[in-house]
Amino acid sequence: MSAPLAFDPRTAGWSWKEWGLDPLDPATIAEIDAIPLGADLEDYDPAKDPVRSGKIRTLTAPSPMLRVPDQLARFGVPFGVVDKWGSRGYLPLTGRGGLINHWIVSPLRFPARRASLALIINGHSKLAGPLANLYMDVDGYVMLVAALSANHGGIGSYLGVSENPNWIGIECEGGPTLTDAQLAMLPRVNAAVAAALGKDASRWCIAHSEYAPKRKVDIGGYMPPIRSKAAALIAGGGLREDDDMTPEQDKMLREVHGVLFSGPPNAGGTPRALTIAGKIDTLTDLAQEQRGVTWAGTPGTPVTHTLGGKLNAIAKKLGVDFAKGE
Repeated sequence: MSAPLAFDPRTAGWSWKEWGLDPLDPATIAEIDAIPLGADLEDYDPAKDPVRSGKIRTLTAPSPMLRVPDQLARFGVPFGVVDKWGSRGYLPLTGRGGLINHWIVSPLRFPARRASLALIINGHSKLAGPLANLYMDVDGYVMLVAALSANHGGIGSYLGVSENPNWIGIECEGGPTLTDAQLAMLPRVNAAVAAALGKDASRWCIAHSEYAPKRKVDIGGYMPPIRSKAAALIAGGGLREDDDMTPEQDKMLREVHGVLFSGPPNAGGTPRALTIAGKIDTLTDLAQEQRGVTWAGTPGTPVTHTLGGKLNAIAKKLGVDFAKGE
C-alpha cells in the first residue's frame, strides 16, 4: 500500500516563498538544477501518441488535456511531449475551469532554455510534481507534461471555480519578464486550451494573480492582451489587427504573383491563408524559393521565424530600409 500524499492535490501549488525557498539563492538554484529530468522528450507525433493508441489510459473519463494537442497544432504552436504525460498527475481534470498562466521565476539562469523543466515534471522535496500540465520554454516551445491534475494553482478561485482538478496550468520558464517568443505563443496556447475545453477565452484564460490575487503576481499585466488575442484567434482563426490590405490590393497581389490563397478554413470559416499571417507566409515562401532568402536559426523556432523576422530577412535581401521607408 502506498504512503499517503503529504499534500492535498486539490489545493497544492508551487511557491518559492510559501515553501521557504529563495530562487535567487545559489544553493537553491544548484538543488533545482540537480533534479534529474527522468523522462524522454520528443516532438509530438499523433501517430505515435500512446494515449491515442490506447497504450496509456488516464483515470476514469478521458482528460480534456487529450484534446489539447490537436488545438495546439491548429493554432500553430510548436510543441512536444514528456513521455507518460497521458498518465501523469493526480486527479481527473473536469474541464470546469480554464487555463491558469504561471511563470516559474528563474532569473539567474536566464537564458537557459528549459532550466526548470525537471522541476515542473518531478517537483521538489517540498512538493511533488507535476507542477503544471503544460510547460513553455524561453523559445516559446511547449511541452505536454500531465493529462491529470497538477500541483499548480494552490488555494484560490476564479468565477466561482477553485481547485486544481478544475484548471489546466501552464508554467513559463522565466519571469517576471517573459521573452518575445513566449509572448508571441501564449495567445495561441491560451486559444488552444480554451478551444479544447469549449470555453470563452476572454473569461476563462487567466493569470495566477487573478486566481489567487492575495498571494500571487504572475503573470500580471501580460494577461489582458494575451486573453484578448486568444479570443480573437478563436473568433477569426488569426490575429487580423495588422491586416490593412484593401480588397483591391489583395486582388492585385494575387494577380501579380499568381498566388492562389487556399487552405483549411479557420474557426470563422475563412481560410487561414487569407489572413495577413497566411498571406505573408505565402509570400515569404516564394521569396525563399525565388530569391534565396533564408531565415536565421533552427526551423520551427518562433523567435527567429516570426512574420516580422521573415519580412526583415526579405527586406535585407532586397536592400529595403524600413526605418527610411525605402
